[in-house]
Amino acid sequence: MNVTTRLGRFGACALTALSLMTATTGGAGAQTVLRMATALPENHLYMNEVYTPFIERANEATAGQFTIQPFPPPFATNTNMLDRVVSGVADIGIIQMPAIGVPFPRTDVIGLPNLTSSSEAAMAALWGLYEDGMLDAALSEQFVLLGFVTATAPRLFTRFPVHAAADLQGRRIRITGRATSDVIEALGGAPTSISITEVYQALDRGVVEGLTTAINAVAAFHFNEVVSYGVENFAFGLVPGAVIMNRQSYDRLTDEGRAALAEVTGLDLSVFIGRAMDEIDAESRQVLVGAVEMTDLSPEELAIWQAATEPAIRNWVESTDNGAAILDSYRERVAAYRRAE
Repeated sequence: MNVTTRLGRFGACALTALSLMTATTGGAGAQTVLRMATALPENHLYMNEVYTPFIERANEATAGQFTIQPFPPPFATNTNMLDRVVSGVADIGIIQMPAIGVPFPRTDVIGLPNLTSSSEAAMAALWGLYEDGMLDAALSEQFVLLGFVTATAPRLFTRFPVHAAADLQGRRIRITGRATSDVIEALGGAPTSISITEVYQALDRGVVEGLTTAINAVAAFHFNEVVSYGVENFAFGLVPGAVIMNRQSYDRLTDEGRAALAEVTGLDLSVFIGRAMDEIDAESRQVLVGAVEMTDLSPEELAIWQAATEPAIRNWVESTDNGAAILDSYRERVAAYRRAE
């Protein structure tokens, strides 16, 4: 089954209250079942290609110490995920930092524009920052951090050819996030914020003339039917997220269980997630063939676009405690990881 078909099969799995209560530690001799809230429908692309393979790896590594079982919505959503895990309703959960209402601003370094298009390199670098104590202290106070996650890198897609910043003058571009908005504005575009569910119609009617999004989202929402051009060699910021675990649930594991979990989490999990997302990005490109022309900015024009990122990056550095050191270290780690690939 190709990626376009899978993307069209997003389906929700309704869970009853009784079924939610059955996934817990059983009586004497029973295996511990860890409830992993995903906030994703069971047939979502990311479940099929990323999180289910992780769960299978983890369950194999534990050798019977415990079993991780995924729980899709309505068990937990992006907005209540942190509370579900911290309170123990879920044992494990996937949080998206911008959606949970409790910010971890230092992780937003991966959201700065055009630092890397590689989710794998970004995840490896972010985990290195965490291990060195450069990220938010609350990441280890409220829960056990099992690893970092992200999605795929957003790029610019438009109804019109883009070879230079001049091509964006006055054009309405749908954006998400402050840093992306700042860059589009600096390039002369008119950043516009509308719901993702309204974007197709807005593009079709010319209400907006482009958007920043990941290639797999182009496939998922059929944007390839209403955009014709994309910029390949300039990536907007990634969205930081994490796989977290309730501290009491973690403490209840045996020493052997915690050791088994350690084998497939931390840097290993972060890189695994990032690599899987990069593979999704590569596979999703089939939907662009014959529909969307991807072009590279010239070196001279790329320098102009890179200069347009500086105000957003400077704002982040100035508003983030130890921001300059975090950014420098992140850049160095990304570059070192890419050289080692």
